[in-house]
Amino acid sequence: MALPFVLAAPLGAQQVAPPVPAEMRALAFLEGRWEGTGHMGAGERRAEARTTEVVRFRADTGVVVIEGRGVARGPDDQDIVVHQAFGVLWYDRPAGRYRLRTFRRGGESLEPDITVGDHRLAWEFTDPRAGRIRFEIDVRDQVWRERGAYSADGTTWTPFFEMVLQRVGPAE
Repeated sequence: MALPFVLAAPLGAQQVAPPVPAEMRALAFLEGRWEGTGHMGAGERRAEARTTEVVRFRADTGVVVIEGRGVARGPDDQDIVVHQAFGVLWYDRPAGRYRLRTFRRGGESLEPDITVGDHRLAWEFTDPRAGRIRFEIDVRDQVWRERGAYSADGTTWTPFFEMVLQRVGPAE
């Protein structure tokens, strides 16, 4: 009965990890644990928040996982979660482009158009309630600056989201 040993042999062989694709290395600027402040909304509906973003490479650096959470101080000094998001970012070799799948509180999911540049990341999508929505992240000198804006006509953009975070360590 040698069959189990024959089948098990390849499992015991040392496997060499494939090199990290250049497209994924280009996202290394995002990796880590980030903390700071931000706001959502405008006017009376503006909510200031303490925000955390945690960015990790997973699946042998094949994907980047991004988890964000913003907490505001509510009535009676209670913490209220005002921002909670989860995203998976990867490079789709057959399509020759980056892809991003995001998930928000309440189960909403979307796959926006995405652009990756030098320490920059931008994504855009259409929302039936607000029109076009755009987010941009720029990371320089260990500072993550993110802005969000919406446009009903695709020309005039109204800011509604901004956060400034500092890298505070690895993405444990």
